[in-house]
Parts: sequence; C-alpha cells; structure tokens
Amino acid sequence: MRIALLANASVIHTRRWGDYFHARGHEVVLYSLEPGEGFPYRCEIVRSRIPWRFLRYPLAAGKVRRLLDRFAPQVVNAHFVPNYGLIGVAAGHRPLVVSVWGSDVLVSGRRSPLHAARARYVLERADRITTDAAMLTRAVCALGGDPERVLTVPMGVEPEPYRAARRAADGSAEAARRAEAGRSADAGRSGAGGGEGSVVVSTRKLEPIYNLGLLIEALPALVAARPEVEVQVVGEGPERAALAARAQELAGPRVAFLGQVPHAEMPGVLARAAVYVSTSLSDSTSVSLLEAMASGAFPVVTDIEANREWIDDRVNGFLVPLGRPDELAARVAQALGDPALRARAQAENARRIDERATWGHNMGAVERMFEELARSPREREWREVGR
Repeated sequence: MRIALLANASVIHTRRWGDYFHARGHEVVLYSLEPGEGFPYRCEIVRSRIPWRFLRYPLAAGKVRRLLDRFAPQVVNAHFVPNYGLIGVAAGHRPLVVSVWGSDVLVSGRRSPLHAARARYVLERADRITTDAAMLTRAVCALGGDPERVLTVPMGVEPEPYRAARRAADGSAEAARRAEAGRSADAGRSGAGGGEGSVVVSTRKLEPIYNLGLLIEALPALVAARPEVEVQVVGEGPERAALAARAQELAGPRVAFLGQVPHAEMPGVLARAAVYVSTSLSDSTSVSLLEAMASGAFPVVTDIEANREWIDDRVNGFLVPLGRPDELAARVAQALGDPALRARAQAENARRIDERATWGHNMGAVERMFEELARSPREREWREVGR
C-alpha cells in the first residue's frame, strides 16, 4: 500500500506513525513544511518562505498536489486539522484520512467562528477521521465530522520497554537498600510504586496549554509535606525560563529541569519516578499519561474530560481540580507516602494498558481501515479523478 503522510516531520508522533507503516512493509512518503531527518523512508520537505502561518499551509497545497500526482498514493493521511488537514483537502487526492490530535479541535477549533469554520470545512470533506479519545470524537462530530466515518483509537504505547525499565529500577533500589541497611529506617524507600519513592516527574511540553505553573506553585506545600521529594521536569517550550526561575525561588534544588529527553530514553526516566504529574488544561488521550501508566508511575492529573477516560480517582490515580496547587500538593504527597496505593494502581494501570492502549494492536485497527480504503472500488475512482 502506498501511503502519503502529510504531517510535521519534527514531531515524535509523526515519526512513530510513519515508522509503523514502513515497518509493516508499506511504501510511505512523508510531506512536511517543517524540517526533519533520519527517517527510514522518503521525507519531502515542502519549502515555503511565507512567514504567516495562516497562509503558509493553504498556499503550499498546489506544490503538495504536484508531489502527490507523482507518487500516486492509495491513501493520503493528514495529521492536525488546521494545517495539514487543510492541505490534504485542498490538494484533492483521495481517499483522505484526517487524523485529529486534540488541540487542533479542542483549542484551535473553538478559538473563533473562523477557526471553527476552517475545522468544519476539513472534517466534512475527510473520507475517514481518526481520533484518540471518545471525548475528541464527540468534539469532531460537533464540528461536522460524520460519526460513521470516525475511528476512535488511542495511539497507544509499547508497554514492555517501560515495564523492563521499571523492573531494572526496582532491582537496583532493592540492592541499594540491602547494601545500606541500618543507615536509616527511611533510606532507599521505594516499593512497587516506583524508583526511590520520592521522585515526581512531569513530561509535558513547557507551553501554556500544559499549565506547568500549577505544579511549580504546588512545590512549597509539597516540600513541606515530603522534604525528601525530587521533582523532575522533562521537556522544552517557551515557558521554560520563567518556570525554572519560579521553581528555583520556591523549592531550590528539589526541582530539576532536564530539557528534551529522546523518546528512547523515556522508559528510564519514568522508571525512576514514583509519581507522574500532568497539569494540562486541555487534552485528548495523552500519550505521556499512557507511558506513565505503562511504567508503573502513579498518575496525579488534572480533572479534565480526557483524563477521566483513563483515571478513576483514588483507584488508579488521582484527579485534581484546575487552579488548586494545594490540592495537587496534597495528592502527590499522599501518593508518595503510600506504597500500597501505588502498587494497586500499578497493577490496575497495567491491565488498562493491555486492554485498551497497546501500540501494535491499536495501530493495526488504523492499518485495516487504510487497507479497506485502498481496496475499495471508490478508491480507484478517486485516483482517476485525482489525475
């Protein structure tokens, strides 16, 4: 199957998606206005000198169409509605599958009537739509997506690397406890909930939508309750400098900003964490949350609709209200101090990942949809029209 992928080449989700189809033996070509390198398949960078984002993507559609004419894909798959979804519709090649990521509909699509009209224009013209959460499917349908054409399936994770890293971290912690027995009753405290039992990690981008200020403002109360706590902030973004300065003011050496960590190293980062925190204001199914669940870190996340699809409060994690740093600090401290709670959540989260969020199984559903489109008589008609 020949698949044309229209997406941002610099984003890890694009790479994972394209890598899956390439590894499955399909011919994949990625078309992107953003630079990217190191792909095992062809990546065509579509150059544009237009500085305004709202014009850059639609005006690239003609160039993309000419590239698609030469490749003659059996399926065109565009990721993110306002930019590559718009290019996909304007380029005119069919069948077109639009993959919705979350903020393209939940945030951008609600910004103004004009943004909503743009999202509706794309979604109404897509032959199929993929989403990663039930709440996102509802939002897509509210903007004109036909529910009969929507496949709801989380991207998922490959759980074994996360579990293997956790087993290694727990083994190292156990060895350290035995070696240092007698030094302190609390030395090396860990348990099934993770690592040294004192590490808290956030792996979200340092952008306004992810609301990392909530975690930073929770630090004084958290450190007061758990003086041994270590907070690790993984990721980059425009808010890093301000967040780091405020964290230093409030908690000093208890907080470390680790910057961008390669995706292959994320299992090791999460394996050392007892608690995972996400303070996002808006989300669909968060791959970062699924990675934390697979790793065995205890999730403490904001009480938003998407997170409620994965976390039952006080069962396999904690849901905390937006704008309440005191509540966030209390719930993180509670989880750090309760290894038995973390152990129960770890087992439950492993079950949920296995049932609903394994990468190969979920992407297999997307692959079957693509193959159905590629085999259909209408697909041959679309290709003739496209020429």
